[in-house]
Amino acid sequence: MRLILHAGFHKTGTTTVQNCLRENQTLLSPHLRVFLRTDMVSLCEAARKWSASRAPTDFAVLQLECAEFIEALDPNDQRPVLLASEDLSGHMPGRHGLKDYGAAPQLMKCIQDTALEFHPDAFVRILFTTRSEQAWLQSCYVQHLRASPMTLEADEYAKQYAPSADLKRIVSLTQEAASRSEVFATALEAASSHRLGPFSALLPHLSLPAATADAVTPAPPANTRPDRDVLEQLLALNRSQQPYRQIHQKKQDLLRALRRSKRTPG
Repeated sequence: MRLILHAGFHKTGTTTVQNCLRENQTLLSPHLRVFLRTDMVSLCEAARKWSASRAPTDFAVLQLECAEFIEALDPNDQRPVLLASEDLSGHMPGRHGLKDYGAAPQLMKCIQDTALEFHPDAFVRILFTTRSEQAWLQSCYVQHLRASPMTLEADEYAKQYAPSADLKRIVSLTQEAASRSEVFATALEAASSHRLGPFSALLPHLSLPAATADAVTPAPPANTRPDRDVLEQLLALNRSQQPYRQIHQKKQDLLRALRRSKRTPG
């Protein structure tokens, strides 16, 4: 079995990669078994839960979910298996008190070890996309404004969470922990000039026929940064004294209106 993991990191083009996989499913399916988050919800949730708790009981659940997922794969299907979700690396730093992706190396090792337990001759390759530290911190900050009760200013967040931006360190630790796998990292900036954008980071590892690779349709950039005034409105809502359920709904309404305005011709 050939198992490929694209496990993040968050805010490094992963959603664009997954959209590309989804939109090219018919083209890719003869050559590749693709599993996105919706195809492995229990595994992703177990990874996220253990990343936050580090509890032995949660790790046992993670091992069980890994085993159930790997065991369910058809051993007679010769197509490579691609798991693509940043949640396999756990929660994004800044959530649940997490300061970095410290859980990611052991999460990757758990998946690797389980795959090799069921398929001793399995070939496991782990792929990460990374990003320059400042750009990554800025993008994470925007995501926190959108999806959490973040009340810090951007510069405060960047200072407090600066250590979390050392993604190369996590890649290096993963190479040590998951030593029976091949581990690769590609900077988002290096992929930006390719016609397929972030998806190009995966291409060398998928063994697609040249004609298939040439026929892949690119997906447009996802989760692009809102304008400054929208960010200020999101921050103001997070700092308001309303119940967070109301704040969340107002943020969703604001972001929905923003998406509609971008789809409407001027």
